[in-house]
Amino acid sequence: MLQNNSDPVLIKKPHQQLRLNAYQEAEFLKCAINPLYFIDNYIYIRHGTKGRVPFKLFDYQKDLVLTYWKNRQVIAMCSRQLGKTETAASFMLWFATFQKDVNILIAANNFRAATEIMDRIKFSYEELPDWIKAGVVTYNVQKIVFDNGSKIESATTTPSTGRGKSISLLYLDEMAFVKPRIAEEFWSAISPTLATGGKCIITSTPNSDEDTFAQIWYASNRTLDEFGNELPDGLGVNGFKAFVAKWNQHPDRDEEWAKKERAKIGYEKFEREYELRFLTADSTLIDSQTLAGLVATEPLFKTSHIRWWEKPQANNIYLVSLDPSAGVGLDSAAIQVWRLPDMVQVAEWMHNRSDIAAQLKMVVQITSFIEREMRSHPAQISEPEIFWTFENNSYGQAVIELLNEAGWDVVPAQLLSEPNQTGSRFRKGLNTNGRTKNQAVTKLKSLVEGNRLQIKSKPLISELKNYVTKGGSFAAKSGEHDDLVSALLMIVRMSQLIARWDDNTASQIRNNDLVEVDDLVEPLPIAVSIW
Repeated sequence: MLQNNSDPVLIKKPHQQLRLNAYQEAEFLKCAINPLYFIDNYIYIRHGTKGRVPFKLFDYQKDLVLTYWKNRQVIAMCSRQLGKTETAASFMLWFATFQKDVNILIAANNFRAATEIMDRIKFSYEELPDWIKAGVVTYNVQKIVFDNGSKIESATTTPSTGRGKSISLLYLDEMAFVKPRIAEEFWSAISPTLATGGKCIITSTPNSDEDTFAQIWYASNRTLDEFGNELPDGLGVNGFKAFVAKWNQHPDRDEEWAKKERAKIGYEKFEREYELRFLTADSTLIDSQTLAGLVATEPLFKTSHIRWWEKPQANNIYLVSLDPSAGVGLDSAAIQVWRLPDMVQVAEWMHNRSDIAAQLKMVVQITSFIEREMRSHPAQISEPEIFWTFENNSYGQAVIELLNEAGWDVVPAQLLSEPNQTGSRFRKGLNTNGRTKNQAVTKLKSLVEGNRLQIKSKPLISELKNYVTKGGSFAAKSGEHDDLVSALLMIVRMSQLIARWDDNTASQIRNNDLVEVDDLVEPLPIAVSIW
């Protein structure tokens, strides 16, 4: 029997047919094919002070819904009170209403949170027009079953939650606040289920940088191929799409609001819950405020996986550094190219499967391109000043042996080597040891925090954000890499050597507030001219 569509009911009985007019049919179709249209036009929510209100999505919430819709696996790190749970609840209601035979599992860090999410879904469902509602077979505290075969269940996250179930969409709320052992065991158990094609949405504010949520988050942000180029789909190495929304994306929040909130909850809690900073025992080399202000720019062009942010210019000094690697798929070889005296990043290359010979070919290609561009520039008034070096520890010996065979003049640049110390054997390139590394990282910190380096590279900025104290020095956080930073440290050392005879470079890199130890060391570097 057909039900009159003007009769309002909170919970629609199953398997009932409604007569839809032309307008309703058109609206139903619009809702079915677009969750944004459905939410923006038909979802009501329960506001804390205003009661029943239409859910009008803010821009960041629209972006979040689109991210859920267009990606199979999403991890969203959002500040508190941004409506992330309401947004997820609305999306899940759309998914269950307009998709047949889907199984949605909600897992929250406690029973109260799981129940609250279900209550949000139920409230929005009950406020829908009858002609949009799916009929209901089961409707209780933890489960809704619709007559289209779709169901939504909620549960507390435990090691066995979802085990053995066929899941179409898994929603994990505040995963960072599930007890670490439980979260780890749960994720290990549920991952094989998702591997069959189910969607997964994870939302949370950050907690510890060592918990399961953090590990998924970090992997989702590793979106570069082995050459350091952005992957076309923007997914992380674990297949997750990362999404971030901070407090200032809410249109009603400004610095005055933030000032009051900091005073109310404290600086550290505000940093974690609103600025989205993980709690960590590690200290980064560069202070967090400076790191947050580093913004990458897209390369101007690429050649052979070399990212170029500008073409070589006339009458400047160019530095090229190589941090070699074995090229067996572990650490990457990395090349940095910088322009003096302004300390501007010009180009960058990295790869973890290029052997030493291929790495040297990239150095030759880069330096040859710079030389060719400078010589052809009508404003160039003298011989191009191009300097290069390499780390001569471990794999650096292979560099030396190859160039001894091929001839050092294959690289159209001057080689900067360690100043020869009395009583020590001269060795080409730069040696990295505890003393030279600590001096270089100290100088790098001063230059970056003093805004005297123009960093352009997203991969380099990412490495700097994970460059932390370790064993009395600095290195990449566990599971991360620091190859580009290592090449940058050589650029810093090269610039210090150049500054001993180039006043413009000296002015750019010198800390005017104090006399640096390096400024008191006078021996000139050995430069091998090859043309």
